[in-house]
Amino acid sequence: MHPTLEKVDVLYRSLREDVQTLADRHVEAKAEVDKLSEELNNLKAATREEAMKIEQSRNELDQEKNEFEAFRTEALQQMETYREELETDKKGFEDARQASEKSLQEERGALTLEIQEFVREKGAKEGELEKIALQLEEERSEFENYRGAAQSELERNLEANEADRRSLEEERVRFQQTREESMANLEQEHSRLEKDKDVFEQTRSGILGELTTERGELTSAVEEFERMRNEATSKLDQEKQKLRDSEVEVEKIREDLVQQKWKLVRERKHYDEERKQLARLLLGMGEKISTNGIGNQAEDVLGDDSGLDLSSLQRELPVYNGEIGEAKLLGTVKVGVNTTVGDVRTAIAERYASSPSFSLKKRTTPIKRSADNATALDYFGPGDYVITQEQSKETTPAK
Repeated sequence: MHPTLEKVDVLYRSLREDVQTLADRHVEAKAEVDKLSEELNNLKAATREEAMKIEQSRNELDQEKNEFEAFRTEALQQMETYREELETDKKGFEDARQASEKSLQEERGALTLEIQEFVREKGAKEGELEKIALQLEEERSEFENYRGAAQSELERNLEANEADRRSLEEERVRFQQTREESMANLEQEHSRLEKDKDVFEQTRSGILGELTTERGELTSAVEEFERMRNEATSKLDQEKQKLRDSEVEVEKIREDLVQQKWKLVRERKHYDEERKQLARLLLGMGEKISTNGIGNQAEDVLGDDSGLDLSSLQRELPVYNGEIGEAKLLGTVKVGVNTTVGDVRTAIAERYASSPSFSLKKRTTPIKRSADNATALDYFGPGDYVITQEQSKETTPAK
């Protein structure tokens, strides 16, 4: 694997681990909030138990405490209403927690979506923390109002019945201590939540800074990879062009050699004809010279036929489909001494043509049917190639 790709992979895995760590911290924060909610419910339960004790004490009083009993009943109803509101808030908070977990699972699809979802979840979390702070403030106010009302009622009852003052005073002191302890615990939890929120903001800012830095490094690495790939592609194209040029030069040299051998064959045939004419002339003059002897002398001058390899007087003719190009190359057709243009057309039809209706071109010039009897070595020069074209039913081939 390329070092740049390995670095990109390491950066991407590190980023995913950081996002997963943030998600785990988010779950831990939600668990802590749930724990606080449970402690608040326990506090409410303890408060209800204290109210029940007060109610039992009041039941022992005579009919003179009816007004106080009515107030207690009203206070209990208010506390029950407050409990139901808290249960509703708890259910809404649980729904928000489930929605947050679902959004965290959806974030794992892509890195960009994870960051956006993280920002959105942060805003939702801040809103929830603000709501919790407001709820705590409302709870404190309600507890304060309840305490003032209870104290006023107790004072009126103390004036009416001094005998009940001591027991009610003790109950009030216990209730005051419980309330103060509860408020102190709530204040401590509120402060701790504020500190956790500040730590969360600092962590988020640090992670966003690291993500920005890593994104810049990743962009630089990708640009460097693109530059190296473009340079390698350019060098490869240059090497291919040099290779094609060298192949063309070799083909030209081979074609020149074939032409030289072909000229030697023609000159040999010409010398054979002159030898035969000279033999007929000598026979007409009555000379007793053997034609075979003259032939042997001519063979000594011209050389033996086996000295020339006629099978080497051939070359390969490239065949392209529609246009010239490496992707369009169908193959090659061997052209020998006795090969005609018609033989080339037949070979292409058997090997490469998909239908009988096709036409041939030598470079850009159409090959007519009248040229089928021509020798292929004479018709096709060095560096020539053939292009095949499929014709429609309405098009007729050139003749």
